[in-house]
Amino acid sequence: MLVVALALLGGCGDDGASAPDGPFAPGISGEALSGRIEVIVIGEDSRAPIDGAVIEVRAGSASIAESMTPGYATFEDARLEGAVTIAVRTEGRYAGTTTWAGVAADRVVIPVARASAEQSIEGRVVGADTLGAASVLAGPLVQPHLSRPSAIDDATPGACVDEGSGACRFRASAPVEVDHVAAILRDASGEAIGFGIGEIGEGGSVEVSVLDPASRVAAIPLAMEGPLPLPPVGLDAVVGVPGIATSHGISLLPQTAGEGGVLAVPELSGALADATWWVMAQAYDSANDGGARSVVLLRHLTSPDAVGRLPAFLALPEVTVARDTGITVGAVAGAAMIVIECEDASGDRAITTVLGGASGPLASECVGAVRVRAVDATGATGSALDLDGVERVAMRFSEVVVTR
Repeated sequence: MLVVALALLGGCGDDGASAPDGPFAPGISGEALSGRIEVIVIGEDSRAPIDGAVIEVRAGSASIAESMTPGYATFEDARLEGAVTIAVRTEGRYAGTTTWAGVAADRVVIPVARASAEQSIEGRVVGADTLGAASVLAGPLVQPHLSRPSAIDDATPGACVDEGSGACRFRASAPVEVDHVAAILRDASGEAIGFGIGEIGEGGSVEVSVLDPASRVAAIPLAMEGPLPLPPVGLDAVVGVPGIATSHGISLLPQTAGEGGVLAVPELSGALADATWWVMAQAYDSANDGGARSVVLLRHLTSPDAVGRLPAFLALPEVTVARDTGITVGAVAGAAMIVIECEDASGDRAITTVLGGASGPLASECVGAVRVRAVDATGATGSALDLDGVERVAMRFSEVVVTR
């Protein structure tokens, strides 16, 4: 017999129990799965349960239970043992399907990203002349996550076009949840000499002022131990890119590692006193921009001496696409998770995360372009996964794009 408890996390409760608000930390925890599982579905940004989430629990190809919930439910059934698959369907700003396969513990908190939607940003940077800037870059401050590391692409700023009198204008597009932009001032050698942050206003307009003395920063060297890692099979070029992480998100500094693996980054002072550095190395195919890449990220660095040697790149995932059954992904050495990202026939987003590093066949709902990503999430298993902890320091992923 299947029992579904919706009134209170952890059991049936009584009719007067109030719904929990959160915030909840995403991941997998608890005891080994044995007849009972607690599922919580949260907004990736809000950390609160998503009302109306439809949760389905499957063992192999058999559906054990499916229920519309206020974002949380406890399922009890003798077939809940070993590893199960949990599929979540959500509507509204979180519209789409999110699936976790390989869950082997009795408590899981699944984060759901907002549905893809873009905003247009038109901005102006003022005061660049007071710092003697030769050029200005500007762009959105974004928040990448483990399940969507491709969001780092939105963090690359573009040129701000000089309009005279120390001001320049820029245009950008970004996910609708982005609410701040960054301006990076550079001298003639390309090194950062100033940094400003502005809040996006109504209609996507924003003005960033760097007139405050706190906007001044000095470029300092961030030395990596040894050269950048060699690209994996199928890729032939590597670029090193530093970034600045603020409370509003990150901004990458377009730059290739110099001689000896030295990157120039703004010092963490003034407007950046509470920020940290990122270091990213990306391997890619210089002759074919088909979406294949392997990336190593070091995050939340605060000391120039803390970079050390970058780890080796992950190999690209090997993917088999079948029209009838879906996507099969081979094991990637060092990867703890496989993420399959696509759209279904109705145009809604579908994301499948497989714990254990290999899958197949899955994601039968995918149509068109499918992004398949292998992720080195240290410590991630089907019975223990702290997503917030995984995201604090290092991360490696590799990905390819296929068509179904």
